[in-house]
Amino acid sequence: MRDWASGGGAKIERAKEHVQDFALASRAFLEAHRYSAVSQFDAQSREIDSVVQGSHAVPPRLACIAADAAHNLHASLDILWRQVWATNRRYFPCTEETHELKARFKSVKETSQHIAVDILFAAKADQARNKTLRALHELDTRDKHEVPILAAAVYKKIVMRAPPDVALDGRTGLTFVGEIASGFVFLEHGAHLPLALRIETDAGPVMDMECELTPDIAFAKGEILEGKPVLETLHEFAQLVDGIARAFVKAGLLAVVLAPLTPSVLHTLGVSSILLP
Repeated sequence: MRDWASGGGAKIERAKEHVQDFALASRAFLEAHRYSAVSQFDAQSREIDSVVQGSHAVPPRLACIAADAAHNLHASLDILWRQVWATNRRYFPCTEETHELKARFKSVKETSQHIAVDILFAAKADQARNKTLRALHELDTRDKHEVPILAAAVYKKIVMRAPPDVALDGRTGLTFVGEIASGFVFLEHGAHLPLALRIETDAGPVMDMECELTPDIAFAKGEILEGKPVLETLHEFAQLVDGIARAFVKAGLLAVVLAPLTPSVLHTLGVSSILLP
């Protein structure tokens, strides 16, 4: 049996390197490509409507880095599973539901396989982890046929700065913060930001506003994880796979832990207590 550190463990470490690469590359891209919005004054409502001005296509290289991270994490799960079912072409069941898995593995006899299935059920029992497993599988599968498309999106809030000649109680440099009810907005050219402001002065309404947009890189429209921040997603993938691998190590299922699965070892571990951190 190949040592875990030189197989699946190395895949996880490589995936983490890809995540770091994506973090650096995405930050550099966003710093070099500023996103802004222009204000449009509606004379009837006397409100300012902000519209995204210009857009920047996220380079495919960033999508490739993200997909490489997902692939290595997905592959490490398959390598984990093969450590237990070494003689069969079995792959880590990411997409099947618990009732399907119970029917498939009801005839399992080997102790090591029983424990592996319990670890799997522990992951699938949590709705968020189960959803993450499915997303990891689907993203890796789709990447075999087409590179994911990424886009810039702004999340939670939009910050708008008033012109320097606008004052409130004698104070200038006013900043207005609007919350995004939908959670995020893709920064596509011409997209309307989901907030409207009305600012009156002695000289009339304020018609020009500088809009500061601080975006993240997200999965674009039509993608499996549409609107989800890529870096956040990759961290979720890595954390989940790390947890499953640690559970396998704790159970003595990997080559790096060679203690036999004797009744005393099983009693110490407790199959029902083998849960993800």
